[in-house]
Amino acid sequence: MKIQKTCRICGKIFAVPPCRSETAKYCSVDCAYIGQAQTRECWNKGLTKDTDPRLANVSRLTTERWADEAYHEQHSGEKHHMYGQYHTKEARQKMREARAEQEVTPAMLAALENGRIWCKGLTKSDHPAIARRAKTLSRLYKGKKNLAHSKRMKRYYRKHPDKHPNRIMAKKGYETSIERLLRLAMEKCDLSFEIQHPVGSRIVDFAFPDLHLAIEADGEHWHTAEQDKNRDEELATEGWAVIHFSESEIREDPHQCASTVLDKLLRIMNAN
Repeated sequence: MKIQKTCRICGKIFAVPPCRSETAKYCSVDCAYIGQAQTRECWNKGLTKDTDPRLANVSRLTTERWADEAYHEQHSGEKHHMYGQYHTKEARQKMREARAEQEVTPAMLAALENGRIWCKGLTKSDHPAIARRAKTLSRLYKGKKNLAHSKRMKRYYRKHPDKHPNRIMAKKGYETSIERLLRLAMEKCDLSFEIQHPVGSRIVDFAFPDLHLAIEADGEHWHTAEQDKNRDEELATEGWAVIHFSESEIREDPHQCASTVLDKLLRIMNAN
């Protein structure tokens, strides 16, 4: 024999077994969602690990767990239980329909904007959240190439060349010792060039934009043959020719390097 109960949300009469007579409060899942949201209390609101022993214990266990490299490897990348799992086609369609019906309010837009710029002007030195994120990213990507991030930054610098670190440093007057030697040598040859000039998503050390000629002063510590090859291929797709001078060449005879640039410019002008 079932017992009749009254739903606390819609007032509908529904029947439940005797074993649920004390716990049953809602007639359906929809009413339960509404009722639970109204009565739910956030036990840890306003508490921190410094003021509540339960949060302190959770913080300690989490820190110890993620400091363990073996645990981290088992729960990240391809070993993670959700790796390669995607929403079904039906689930994606339901989410699209839900977003289409959702009303975007000014408060929501303001919250999104605050979330986007909350860290502006902050660094890992003056904000603990950014410091934790920097430490995590350093552990994840140390010694690895993040190709997705590289592509994003190339697109960004192509759209905003003045945001490139080399451009910013050049505006402040910064240059390496070999760049200074080569610059002075080319100035003595009365060559007119631009410093840290954007070409696509790249920044070249010296550029002759009208003739599409780039000059690179390659420091021995920073440059590799593979990097220079990929860089030259990208510049070639933009229609630019590149001359590389190694650090030893510039230090031994910067005026000879400037003469090489002058000869190349004359050949390009004669060819045109």
